[in-house]
Amino acid sequence: MKRRCGQHSHRIPSASSSTPRTTRQGMSCPKKNSTSSGASASNSIALRFSMKCERDAQPRTCTDVSVRDIVAGRYETTLFNGATHRRLGDVDGMRERTLNVGSAGKIFNATGWRIGWVTGPADLVAGCRAMHGYTSFSAPTPFQEGIAAALDAEPESFFTEISDTFAENFKLLGAALTKMGHEVCCAAGDVGGYFLVADIQSSGMDGLEFCKWLASEKGVACVPLMVFYQSRPEGVDFNCTLVRFAICKPKSTIEAACLKLTS
Repeated sequence: MKRRCGQHSHRIPSASSSTPRTTRQGMSCPKKNSTSSGASASNSIALRFSMKCERDAQPRTCTDVSVRDIVAGRYETTLFNGATHRRLGDVDGMRERTLNVGSAGKIFNATGWRIGWVTGPADLVAGCRAMHGYTSFSAPTPFQEGIAAALDAEPESFFTEISDTFAENFKLLGAALTKMGHEVCCAAGDVGGYFLVADIQSSGMDGLEFCKWLASEKGVACVPLMVFYQSRPEGVDFNCTLVRFAICKPKSTIEAACLKLTS
């Protein structure tokens, strides 16, 4: 069954999803479902996540000291519609078992730098530091210094301005796609991040066909969300019509795209 825009929801882990071998649980926040979707997790989601863990307080749950939670908060500074970011580690009982992952590349719109950080209890962070040395080996020191300086130098208004710009871009692009007859996901809900997702079912094409058509006929590029999904077995009907547009652009770029889409 194809999941429509209005049916997107956070999937809160339950006792049945934990086994005696469970040691980690992950939550992408403020993004939900995946880093691609464009919706933000509201304050209630973090609370529901922790409450579910406590309610399921069996041998294997979030509140079990041997089970850790890893939260990706890459878009915490780009929330729209007055939404606020609630870290899972800020919820009572979760701080000592939660790692928060941040991304300077997302905050400063410099994803090519690949600089980020992990915050949490000292023992968990120490484990991450040890592991990091054997995976990515090392990050470019000049970039680390640059990000540290930027975090210290930029006023709070910098982050507000980014959110305001992306929010306006979301509205402009959403209006253009709606005019084309497509459904904009989470148009009236908590939204944040770099992307807008639309359901183009009304076009009669699947996501890949639509993206090729749009680039060829309108000169606007987007990404079919089917490329983020695992391939379905032969014979399984799966026609994904969700596509993703980037809104992390100057307003003039979005306005030019909207003009092409509606002309």
